[in-house]
Amino acid sequence: MRIKNNRSFCGINSCPASIDSQNNTEILTNRYFTSRWRKIQRTDKKSYRTYCLIGDGETQEGQIWEAALCAGNYKLSNLCVFLDANKFQIDGATKDVMDLEPLPEKFKAFKWNVLEIDGHDMDQILSALKKAKEEKEKPTMIIAHTIKGKGVSFMEGDNQWHGK
Repeated sequence: MRIKNNRSFCGINSCPASIDSQNNTEILTNRYFTSRWRKIQRTDKKSYRTYCLIGDGETQEGQIWEAALCAGNYKLSNLCVFLDANKFQIDGATKDVMDLEPLPEKFKAFKWNVLEIDGHDMDQILSALKKAKEEKEKPTMIIAHTIKGKGVSFMEGDNQWHGK
């Protein structure tokens, strides 16, 4: 695997991508991913979908909002992001570290189709995936409300188990 700067493709400095030519895979950073996705979406007209899983603590990071703004602006309707909204991160409750609410309204303002579900209910998960696939104008954010450690009595809702 090697790291390369692909300025000619992105048009911006420092746009690294991890390329594995033997397995024909790319692991892309936000800027490279957004530029590449826009090109694929508009010129190649591929029918595949891209799924991403992020945690609510990650939404405190700037690259999430940069990617969200680009995806909404370029109408990347083949993009579906699951946000695991368990209200905790390694440093504690998300509301105490940096309050994120109202998350649904923030993503709607960035031109996203936003769905909220119980992340422990498989019927709701499948229904949200179906709705996301039907959306043809916007990327979809599925905010899956979950409970950390659900189903394990001594771990449920207890952030001390985060990262163990």
